[in-house]
Amino acid sequence: MSTTESADPADKATEQEALAALPRLAAKGSFAVPFAGAGFDIYSPRDGEAQLIATLSAAAVALAARRGWLALDPGSDRYRIAASGIEALRRARSGPSAGAANVGSPPKPVRKAAPARSTRLGQEGPLAWLRRRRDRDGQRLITEPQFDAGERLAADFRRAQLNPRVTADWSAPIASRRMRRAAPAPASS
Repeated sequence: MSTTESADPADKATEQEALAALPRLAAKGSFAVPFAGAGFDIYSPRDGEAQLIATLSAAAVALAARRGWLALDPGSDRYRIAASGIEALRRARSGPSAGAANVGSPPKPVRKAAPARSTRLGQEGPLAWLRRRRDRDGQRLITEPQFDAGERLAADFRRAQLNPRVTADWSAPIASRRMRRAAPAPASS
């Protein structure tokens, strides 16, 4: 029986979940740790800080550990991808099996994997300029979460078409001359 064939549909779903998590765990520095619930959180380092990118069920981690796809770090509760996990990921991506279709999709995303960071028409926005710059101490002017939040806000602003009008508003009817005249004087007798 190969790694993509299972007798029980629940085992097949667990295997699919484990295979789908392998690309996330294959990123440099990524790891899975147990959380208070009945599962594992997957973290990936970004800008020197580990950020939560997905969650994974305990059954999927147990299956991946049994198959040798994940290895427990000595002296910690962190699971990292093993060489056989990378090999299983390569097989799943290149093979015609049904398991290859779902590889690369996040198991249970915490948020979108990577928000769109390209500004309109490929122009660099002010947030990207601020993110690239550093202060006297070498610290970035804005952090990655601040940049992501600003990009989401800018996208919402554009989507809602809240930009101010630059030209005159020709949709309103123009007042005629008669309406602009002063009221006639009262008739005198």
